[in-house]
Amino acid sequence: MRFLKKALPLLGILLLAYVVNKIGIRQIIKSLSEANWLFVFLAILLFIPMICIQTGKWGLLLRMQKLNLNFFYLLKVQFVSLYYEM
Repeated sequence: MRFLKKALPLLGILLLAYVVNKIGIRQIIKSLSEANWLFVFLAILLFIPMICIQTGKWGLLLRMQKLNLNFFYLLKVQFVSLYYEM
């Protein structure tokens, strides 16, 4: 299990390096320069409340199961799960 905990982040970095190499750094920079930054900003603004709402839903489900956990602890778990999801 320890090996898996150390290997997964390394695997993620290697996968990212492969994708960047396959697409090409110039194409990535070109795409970023052509992006509509208003939409990127709005997406980030909508992302924050979405995460809080999802965390609240999990908290509600856990309270129904008689498990009372702190919202900020659940938010931390939510962000960790997002990290491993990507």
